[in-house]
Amino acid sequence: MEKETSDEMIHLKVRTFIALIISVITVTNSFTIIYQKIDRNEELQVYNKERADRIADRKLEEAKSYYHLKELEKELEICKNE
Repeated sequence: MEKETSDEMIHLKVRTFIALIISVITVTNSFTIIYQKIDRNEELQVYNKERADRIADRKLEEAKSYYHLKELEKELEICKNE
């Protein structure tokens, strides 16, 4: 009686089956960890870009306010001298 390939594939030793399951779990966990690191890195890059934009906007507003205040001080000096 000839054995078919499917019969041989189904008939695995217990040690081979356990090793196969452990390998699948290990590979799956490795890919999950790598994906999480990539995703976290992308989120961190977006956060840092937004943070830098907020800091730049705040500094720009502070500079505008400072120069406006200096202009008002000059106008006040001119008014006092008249």
